[in-house]
Amino acid sequence: MLTTNQKGTVAELAVALAASKLGVGVCAEVDAITAYSGDLDPCLLVPMTVIERHRELRLRLVPARNNQRKGIRWVDDFDFAAKIQDLSGP
Repeated sequence: MLTTNQKGTVAELAVALAASKLGVGVCAEVDAITAYSGDLDPCLLVPMTVIERHRELRLRLVPARNNQRKGIRWVDDFDFAAKIQDLSGP
């Protein structure tokens, strides 16, 4: 499930439930998952390599107040339309 926090600064993607329902063997065969929230404009395409071993994935919608940039995952980096364009090539 994809939700945003009250301040609208972080999108949280709960992945543990989806992974547990699929089972370990199936997860090994899944390349990516998609996520959509009515609160967000883009639909997201998240590679399994990003979410494996995580129960939750937090993606920033706006810069952190302390200007931290290292280790930040941005919603825009997982925009579905852009990712599909990258995968389909020229």
